[in-house]
Amino acid sequence: MHYAYDGFGRRIQVTDNRNADDRIGGNNKISWEHDALGRVSRVVDQDGWQVLYSWRADGQRNEVRVIEPDDLATMYYAAYLYDKAGRLEYVAEPLRGITTPWVAKLAYDDNGNRSGLSYYLDGTFGGDTVAVGYGYNDDNRLTGFSTTGGPSFTLASTTVDGLGRLRAGTETLTLVGGGTRQHVLSYGYDMRSQLKTASVSNINSTTWTASYTYDKAGNVTQQTIGGNETDFDYDGDLMTAKGVNALDWDADGRMISGLSRSLAYNWDSKLRSATSGGTTVALRYDPDGNRVLRTVNSTASRKYIVDTAAELPTILMEIDPAVQDPNQAITKTYLYANSQIIAQHDGYFGDAMYFYLHDRLGSVREVIDTSAAVVNTYTYEPFGQSFPSEVTQTVANPWQFTGQYFDSEFGQYFLRARQYDLAMYRFTSRDPYEGSFEEPLELHRYLYCLNEGINKLDPSGREGSITETEVTVSEGATVESGLGGVNYNLLLNNCRNVRDIFSFRNKYLELSTKSLENLQRFGNSVNDIHHLVGRGWGNLKTFGSNLINSAGNLIKLPRGVHRIITRYLNSGGYSFMNGAPGSLQHYLSRLSYGDQLEWGCALLNYVIENGSLAGFNPAVIGLVIP
Repeated sequence: MHYAYDGFGRRIQVTDNRNADDRIGGNNKISWEHDALGRVSRVVDQDGWQVLYSWRADGQRNEVRVIEPDDLATMYYAAYLYDKAGRLEYVAEPLRGITTPWVAKLAYDDNGNRSGLSYYLDGTFGGDTVAVGYGYNDDNRLTGFSTTGGPSFTLASTTVDGLGRLRAGTETLTLVGGGTRQHVLSYGYDMRSQLKTASVSNINSTTWTASYTYDKAGNVTQQTIGGNETDFDYDGDLMTAKGVNALDWDADGRMISGLSRSLAYNWDSKLRSATSGGTTVALRYDPDGNRVLRTVNSTASRKYIVDTAAELPTILMEIDPAVQDPNQAITKTYLYANSQIIAQHDGYFGDAMYFYLHDRLGSVREVIDTSAAVVNTYTYEPFGQSFPSEVTQTVANPWQFTGQYFDSEFGQYFLRARQYDLAMYRFTSRDPYEGSFEEPLELHRYLYCLNEGINKLDPSGREGSITETEVTVSEGATVESGLGGVNYNLLLNNCRNVRDIFSFRNKYLELSTKSLENLQRFGNSVNDIHHLVGRGWGNLKTFGSNLINSAGNLIKLPRGVHRIITRYLNSGGYSFMNGAPGSLQHYLSRLSYGDQLEWGCALLNYVIENGSLAGFNPAVIGLVIP
């Protein structure tokens, strides 16, 4: 690669000099332009396709447009409107017409959780809508949802435990062609929150059951599905056999064969090709690792136009590079709300439109057309495999489990950094994130969501960015950081990166009674924001969501956890304080923000693991003590 930069150190061009199998093609160059505030305003790819961005003063995106290279016509146009708190409220597609641009509206409750998602079927405010309403418990955990104005799609009668894990529930879906199907769900977990048992009723007229056994490292050693046992063998963290099927790995820890598929990788461990059942899929990526080309059996190719300035890179359009007319070359157009797929055109913006209905994980369960008729349905096992008897797909759609791209030819999901293999319940290459000793399962470089895929998701393919189910229903921060409710993974990951805390957005958690310094404005009312001290944030007002969206949800704690920590901080008589006056809070207020952060994270972690602060000893874990 050859990179060029402007006088401000901003990247303005990259030239791809990789080998012929990996180069992006065209002129092998990608260029960037920036606005006066340094934000990306234009990206031109190797074939001349342009992605244009416009931004609000607070850093939110106003528009994303795609310009084709020949006549410079606009082929994609998404516009975004925000509420007073800086949260996404409307998604529009102006190319559909002046009076019919509206795609979706999002609503929020007083805690910042997404309370509703409405689709405008004909693009007008006054037309028919399909609306999804969401409900939460006192800990801001999603407990159910239901739809109005369209197909029946509900989650009800749920049991969500204190760790936010779904224990039981009942879901109802409308089938293609009419009628409904109900599934009763039940899940059990071990002490490390790994999924142990699962059952889903009414699968092919019976109840599907599964159980899983793990070793101390987190490797699944046995699965029992419907009474049929399958054993797994390992060499360290590498799965060497599933039942009678052997798996092979290369010296870099990448799966190269097994389970009726063979895989090849490029220099940075991105999947270059996969062969299964006589079908070969070849893949190419831009220099940042975004997939830009997919070819099946050397003939059917799809070029991807990627939004690289989104919270997560997302595919805006699929293009057939063999077709010259842009209107005919565009085979798919996708629309998103905060990087969550919400709609597609089966072609360019003037073609048929379809909307997505998601479950609590963000998995696509139903796809509906502009008359609210169901055209696709999906139901999944806990680790993402779809039940064949429960899948009907009349419109091509790659976005399925957790709303991510499914490579159906070889049974894997493209999760950006890596490929997730459904048959193995794990990734096919090592995690670039090294993990944390505070969470031993993170040290395993291949696990998918720490074996808790029923409650967590990993859209980036990096274990360090695992988020909880609130990612699908709230808009409190970026997708990688967790979107609302109580996200212990976010808080604890912040704690594990204490020394780098102030160089990342969405990474603020502090114990001082003082107002946060040098942090412009927050986007929730002061009364909605809890910080670990249990006092207000001072004179903090509307905060630009380009830094922290809905900070109240980012750090808000359940009342019980908040009460335990607050009482501990406000009491006195600590022998380790060497006679410092007053409460522990008085002592902590004199520490640096970094030391305050370490204290806060340690207290939170201890409460989560033990249910109280009884026996908490700051000296044992190395906290600063005078």
